[in-house]
Amino acid sequence: MKFIFSKDIRDNKPFKVILTGYMFMTLFFYLFMFYLEKINIGLVPQNIKNKVLGNEELFIQAMSFQDLVLQSHIKLFLYLFSSLILLVIFIRTKASDKQKVEASCFIFLILFLDVIASFLILAHPAFAVFKTLSFIILQAVSVALCIYNIKFLLKKV
Repeated sequence: MKFIFSKDIRDNKPFKVILTGYMFMTLFFYLFMFYLEKINIGLVPQNIKNKVLGNEELFIQAMSFQDLVLQSHIKLFLYLFSSLILLVIFIRTKASDKQKVEASCFIFLILFLDVIASFLILAHPAFAVFKTLSFIILQAVSVALCIYNIKFLLKKV
């Protein structure tokens, strides 16, 4: 457990290898989430509206509230877990304290907005645009943090 108290996590070689491998797998997770999101709910606002609200002309059934809750629950778990690990490593980097706090707040806020937007579509279809934007921003920030962490871990001490 001494890695918890070490200022530079790169000092512990086995832990560095584990974290670097985890970061690469997390990067693949975020990239594959585009495909999974496209299948589950859609990436374009019109597709999201069709999936959540249904479309009689295209014979698309509306997503049940239970399915929406289940999908949001799974997404929250996966993203909270991966974001936590991303941010724990990011906090150990050379970034300023202000950047660390801003990144932490921003990633959790945008995740919250992404999930809430899924439910707000039920109130008004215009929130599908908000859902699309929040998902793309969440992915971009997560991938950027992941790449930053990988670069940090691969640098020599």
